[in-house]
Amino acid sequence: MARPHPIYDECLALAAASGAHMMAALAGHARRMLARRDDGRSPAVADALLLLDRHEPALRTALPRLLADAFAQGPSAAMAGSDPDSLTLMDDSQLRESLEAARLRKAVAQRLAAALAELDTLLAAVRGLDAARPGGNPLRPEVFLGALRAATGSTQVPPPVQALWLGPMGDALCDALLLLYADVEALLKANMPAVLQAQASEAAARKALAERAPEKAGPAPTAVPAALPPAPRPEVASTPPRMKLLLVDDDKAVVTYLTVKLGKHYEIAGTTQPANALSMARTERPDVILCDIDMPGMSGGEVAAALAADPRTAAIPLIYLTALATPQEMHELQGMVSGRPAVSKKARLSELLAHINNATR
Repeated sequence: MARPHPIYDECLALAAASGAHMMAALAGHARRMLARRDDGRSPAVADALLLLDRHEPALRTALPRLLADAFAQGPSAAMAGSDPDSLTLMDDSQLRESLEAARLRKAVAQRLAAALAELDTLLAAVRGLDAARPGGNPLRPEVFLGALRAATGSTQVPPPVQALWLGPMGDALCDALLLLYADVEALLKANMPAVLQAQASEAAARKALAERAPEKAGPAPTAVPAALPPAPRPEVASTPPRMKLLLVDDDKAVVTYLTVKLGKHYEIAGTTQPANALSMARTERPDVILCDIDMPGMSGGEVAAALAADPRTAAIPLIYLTALATPQEMHELQGMVSGRPAVSKKARLSELLAHINNATR
């Protein structure tokens, strides 16, 4: 069996890094659903809302770590710990939670069936497997459900509160996974020609070694085995250097996530200290700056003003990234905030790439 192509590890890194944004989306959905139920007469719902606000930062930190731990164990181990027949999101001793967990697993499986079929095939190919099988895909929804349950359990809030969180979080998980699967598939398809070429070369090399093994006296040391393809000549750098981006966001998880997402296309420099943006722009000389708006100490608008006031950085295009507006709201604003291009943090990667490319034209 061929060795997994390096793009396989890159896919796992992308999936793990997405955990912070995924958790933020799930928590936001849970908050909205709980707010609808909060009629002032249910202390349990009010407590669940209060505790969710308190623990969301820890949840956003925990989920990427738990996903990375699960992926590091390998596909079989990750799936073994997330068997759909044993996984429950609620307290198994309570029939209501058990039935809700079963309903959620079924709903997730049905909605993601088509996306998983293609993802199973692509991941099997980059792992060098002869056929796709669910056990070879560590990105199955059961793994994410297990990590989500572990993340909420790590807060040590009472089980009834976890149950109130996990119901709506599980409902929103399908949409989050569909977005992640689309990004992973795009990454795999873009690299599939290189994957197949590398696997073919590896197979040819193994075949050549196997054919030479029985020989007692090999050819002269300078002879090149006929079965081995000639070594490819190193290509002279004919492509222009990649563009460089400077990421400015006080949330480390956002910088990490965007570094993984955009690192395939651009060179990345990043900082979680907005006050450092001006000095980094001077030294790094990025082609484009992506800057959060709502940051403590120095807002995105203040960063933009400081950059514009310095002749050395005034010409660098700046794009605002914001969680304050949805993609639809940004569309209504014609993609502009305070006269500058802006992208919602909930936008698709293709939209962000389009803004970056447009900024340099």
